[in-house]
Amino acid sequence: MTKNQSAILGDDGGKVWFIADYLKYLSGDLAAALLLSQIFFWYRPDKVGGSKLRVRKHGMWWIAKSNAEWQEETGMTAMQIRRASAVLKEREIVDSKVMRFDGSPTVHYRLCALKGRRDVLDQPKQVLKCYWTHL
Repeated sequence: MTKNQSAILGDDGGKVWFIADYLKYLSGDLAAALLLSQIFFWYRPDKVGGSKLRVRKHGMWWIAKSNAEWQEETGMTAMQIRRASAVLKEREIVDSKVMRFDGSPTVHYRLCALKGRRDVLDQPKQVLKCYWTHL
């Protein structure tokens, strides 16, 4: 981890991956910064260098998670997750769609292409570091 990344220990001993630079980038919106940090966590390679992403639909890789799964990972409420997701979607950082996963409608998340996005590209390299490997 770099000095701008932290692992926050949860009540159950689980960790939440958090990048402090996202907080500044998202104007102090802690929920949006935490959700974006977790989305980037899932884009990072696993321990052996492989992808953690397992859902490929419409030619793109997605993270398929229910609100309950995000709540367990982040400690945020369903309302906080929906609002944070809306903020990230409005800023065109994250795309989300409801699609079937294991037979149930589930919200799928993916990072949007950042090509040409000066507001994002001008951020410190550690903000974008793990994103580039999945474009």
